[in-house]
Amino acid sequence: AEEHGATLALHCRVEGGRPIHINSEDKGSIMLDVDGSEISCDNVVICAGLATDTVASSILSSSTIAKEDDGSNNSNIAHHEGDFQIPRQYYAKGNYFKLENQKAPFSRLIYPLPDPKGGLGVHATIDLTGSTRFGPDVEWLDKDIIDPEDIDMDVDPNRSESFYAA
Repeated sequence: AEEHGATLALHCRVEGGRPIHINSEDKGSIMLDVDGSEISCDNVVICAGLATDTVASSILSSSTIAKEDDGSNNSNIAHHEGDFQIPRQYYAKGNYFKLENQKAPFSRLIYPLPDPKGGLGVHATIDLTGSTRFGPDVEWLDKDIIDPEDIDMDVDPNRSESFYAA
C-alpha cells in the first residue's frame, strides 16, 4: 500500500484531527494529529472496535449524535460537519449456549447457512475440552444505545429456544 502513496501508521495514538478544505494546499481532506505529527489524509480507516465512532467523532469535535429517527434522511448519520459524515454505530452481540450432560453429538464443526437478518448463523463448535458450544447468534441491541458501556452482556436464557431450531 505504501508503494501506492498510502501512509500506514501502526501503534500510534490519534490525538485529534480536523477536516480541511479540499481546495487548500494540503493533499488530503482530513488532517490527523498522530503522536505529535500531522498526517494529511484523503481516507481514514479507524480500527478501534467499539470506540471507533468515538475516535472518528474526535476529528469532528463540534458534531452531534443523532439519537433517534427524527424523520429526516440523517437518522443513520451519527456525526456530520459539512461534507464529512460518520455513519451511526449500531450494536449487536453474539450469544453462546453449551450442551451440558451429553456427549458431543458431532465430531466436526457444523457450519450453517448465513442468517438473512445478519450473522453467519449458529455454529456447533467442539471446544478443547470436547464440549459442544452453539453460537453465536446475532442479537441486535436497542438502537438508542450510544455508549458501548451501556450494553448488557448477560445472555438471556429465553434465547435458547432459537438455538434448538438452528
